[in-house]
Amino acid sequence: MSSFDIYQQTFLLTFVVEALQDTKAPLAVLQAEAQSMMPKLISNWGVGPWKIVWGPTVWKHTLEHDPKTGPDNTWFIARSNVLGQDTYVLAIAGSASTYDYIHDDFGIDSVVDFNAFVASYTVPPTTTPRDKVNDNGTAYVAYGTASASYTLLNVPAPVGAASAGLNIVQFLSTVSPSSQIVSAGHSLGAALAPTVAMVLKKAKQWNNLTVYATAGPTPGNGQFANQYYLAFPFIRPGPQPWQCWNKNICNSNDVVPQAWCTTAASNLKLANIVTIYQSAPALLRAVLEGIVAVAKALLVLSEISYAPIANVIFTSDDFVVPTTRAELDHMVGVQHHDAYFDFMKLPPSVSVKAIHALAAEHGLTVKTERERIADLPVFGLLKIFEQ
Repeated sequence: MSSFDIYQQTFLLTFVVEALQDTKAPLAVLQAEAQSMMPKLISNWGVGPWKIVWGPTVWKHTLEHDPKTGPDNTWFIARSNVLGQDTYVLAIAGSASTYDYIHDDFGIDSVVDFNAFVASYTVPPTTTPRDKVNDNGTAYVAYGTASASYTLLNVPAPVGAASAGLNIVQFLSTVSPSSQIVSAGHSLGAALAPTVAMVLKKAKQWNNLTVYATAGPTPGNGQFANQYYLAFPFIRPGPQPWQCWNKNICNSNDVVPQAWCTTAASNLKLANIVTIYQSAPALLRAVLEGIVAVAKALLVLSEISYAPIANVIFTSDDFVVPTTRAELDHMVGVQHHDAYFDFMKLPPSVSVKAIHALAAEHGLTVKTERERIADLPVFGLLKIFEQ
């Protein structure tokens, strides 16, 4: 038995799948370590009687030339009999490489017709020509979101991993309709989790799906957000604020979920990034203003207005105004990671630091704090500026 509720367990699985996100190694090393470290983290953290039944799968794009980077995508399916119901969690990791950032996180200037993608999700997505985009009448997602979703849906588990040779659609097709399937992720994973769930529900007509997303950037436009709301209505079975399904749980002091909406009336929007750090020194504000300005310029090219999916907002109580670039890096990380552990009332033994310690024990190189921050949505622009 676990001392954590199902929501906490699901959240922790989204960090188990991120065990390698802050490390650098060739693909073969990352895959081997994923198979070793992830079950160990589930046990060390006391997440519960979860067994990885598909994957884990670590994927790097062939255009990722640097062998010593983090993975582009990592995902697994874990199974448990929680509360007497057979439950599968599809855990999807966030950003971890330059390719991942530029193509998945920041692939926002081109869009994909979402329903067309659903109809042919086994084929790589194609972008809608800018002069053909109909923002008011068609659901669109960012090309980066669609491309990563295609990878997650179609790449099979490798030799040596659980259910090798099957992709997640093939594996989940064997699951009983009475089982619960949760698509879950943090950060970029929280943009991909609802998108993948939408594809599965529409393409396969599966009605046993729910979503658990935290700190996710916006996947697409208002039409997509509306379709998501209808397909995955808000469910709150418990009294605690984290005890809910189908909403993006966000810290108002976290820069990542502020991407990519530019609508002034929205509770999550790019302009908030500068507002969060408005009391910081002018040089730090200038960095943030520059990032936001470039993001807005790219968003104009998309021909859509990005609109957040349904969300739950909390405000962390550990925000400190940074005065140096190093302090800014640290605070961005605290608000994007640690604040969510605190919000869910998880013990100090369960943390990102524990992941880094285990990675070091396995002989892996852990990225510096600045490298980790530059892997995040929005802040990844710093990689381009500082190269």
